[in-house]
Amino acid sequence: MDKKQHREIKNRLSVLAAEKGLADNRRYTQRLLASETGVNRQTIGNYMRQTIDKYDKRIVSIFCTYFGIEPSEFFTWEETNCEGDGGSADVNVPLPATA
Repeated sequence: MDKKQHREIKNRLSVLAAEKGLADNRRYTQRLLASETGVNRQTIGNYMRQTIDKYDKRIVSIFCTYFGIEPSEFFTWEETNCEGDGGSADVNVPLPATA
């Protein structure tokens, strides 16, 4: 079967929470992120599991402000090989910053 390649936008919430946890020597759970950002815990879980189809600009803004990053640092554009079951990500490419 031929492999088809496409790109898919993913968010980096799990990575950002883990990096912040290492820097602060603290575990950033979904519950803690919900309490500190005001974003619903289920929504945070959906972002962490990459099950979001449409990104809410208000929520993305909250996360970017919380982590002190630009939206271009919140998202990646991943090259994915697809073979029937959706394939797996091969390359993690940051989105370019916009002016």
